[in-house]
Amino acid sequence: MKIVLLGYRCSGKTLAGREVAHRLGIKFIDTDALVEERAGKSVANIFAQDGEDAFRAFERRAIAELRGMNEGVVAAGGGAVLDKDNVAALKHEAKVIWLETSPDELTRRAQAEADKGTRRPPLTNLPLHQEVAQVLGKRRRRYMEAADCIIATDGCTPDEVADRIVNYLEFLGIIIPPEKSTGT
Repeated sequence: MKIVLLGYRCSGKTLAGREVAHRLGIKFIDTDALVEERAGKSVANIFAQDGEDAFRAFERRAIAELRGMNEGVVAAGGGAVLDKDNVAALKHEAKVIWLETSPDELTRRAQAEADKGTRRPPLTNLPLHQEVAQVLGKRRRRYMEAADCIIATDGCTPDEVADRIVNYLEFLGIIIPPEKSTGT
């Protein structure tokens, strides 16, 4: 089974996705990492040197490569839902989960990353909180339309989000939980 995680940057797609893949013993793929590999430079450098359109073209090609993937966990870039071909490729034989996170929580997480030296390329000229609210507002409907399931992540650790994802997959019967010991 292919599991695709959608959400705005800092929603936990990569950290929770790696954990889910580890628990299920399947591969993990981050579309931003695929883009960097194909472009030979970081996402930040693509944005700075070539612009968002160039990044989106790389992203479209990387996601198209994943269409035929049978098994794995995919963390899609936050803006992947802006392209209908991306959405179709991501949804192909997959369960798509939106990691819904509030603008306040996303801003808090992004600021914590920045305080540790990790900077993501800005998407607007607005201050961080305003940018998050504005861009998320524009993408929210797209996430909702693409998702089979919505998992709230505010206040959750990546392990807790992974628990929710695995529980959802168990509920659907996609994965079978290990037998519980009866103590006999």
